[in-house]
Amino acid sequence: MTKIVGILLFTFLISCTPQQRLNRLVRKNPHLATSTIEYRTDTIVTSSVSIDTVFNHFHTRDTITLQKDNLTVKYFYNTKDSTIYLSGKCDTITIIRDVPILVTNIEAKDTKWDIFKRFFVGNLLNILLILFLFLLWLRSRR
Repeated sequence: MTKIVGILLFTFLISCTPQQRLNRLVRKNPHLATSTIEYRTDTIVTSSVSIDTVFNHFHTRDTITLQKDNLTVKYFYNTKDSTIYLSGKCDTITIIRDVPILVTNIEAKDTKWDIFKRFFVGNLLNILLILFLFLLWLRSRR
């Protein structure tokens, strides 16, 4: 009896996975798999960065602002205490782009024959297996 259970367990362990069955189905019927290109929106957001510092300098007496795209740098000279205030800021950047993605659609149609095979033939095999195991069990009791 343990040999039969071992054989059944081995049979279930080496049976096909759903992925293998799908690959075989598409290989035999390539018209069922259609590929289309879909565009998905991808958004990249960078956070803003701000840095400032203060130091002493005795030669400059002016305020300078540099700005390019999203970067702003300010240089301010305080005449009262001879300090320079320097600050830089990078604004938030949002990049939105459409990314093409290849999508494979598989069309599955069950025919009447497929339904018959799956239900009746599968149940018939299960009944025969149970009958076989029952007969082996009866034989081992003698």
